[in-house]
Amino acid sequence: MQFFDGSSIYFQRIWHIFVIILLFSYHSILIGIIQIFINHAALLYVMSLKQVIVTRHDLKMSKGKLAAQVAHGSLESALKASKIALSTWRRDGAKKVVLKAENTESLYRLKQQCEDTGVVCSLISDAGHTELAPGTVTVLGIGPDEEEKIDRLTGMLQML
Repeated sequence: MQFFDGSSIYFQRIWHIFVIILLFSYHSILIGIIQIFINHAALLYVMSLKQVIVTRHDLKMSKGKLAAQVAHGSLESALKASKIALSTWRRDGAKKVVLKAENTESLYRLKQQCEDTGVVCSLISDAGHTELAPGTVTVLGIGPDEEEKIDRLTGMLQML
């Protein structure tokens, strides 16, 4: 009786079949991953991306304070975006629009809608060092994401 010592023809054939199956499996998985990446990258290449920052109109912040809060909202939201979306958005000019909402409740509703639809967003609260009380919600940064998706969420808001 011959044991599997690595030199038998039977062992070598089993080993070759195993290696072929393993390589085919990895090849199929790799091809699938590459196809997903190519499809995602191609969509991002042709679609228009933008970012929206929604401010609270009821706060009546000074221009400087408002500018700082809008910058916080833009940065924090952009940092949550995927690397591909962020690089595509930046490559295409980093389109931004600043809109206004009536109050805090409006921002929280919009934030929930963003989360429900998978659009990245970031709610900004002030530190309270200058004009506003600590923890005051000031802006909501949305995106960058597909322009159409963001427009569906924010199309009813007015420009600042």
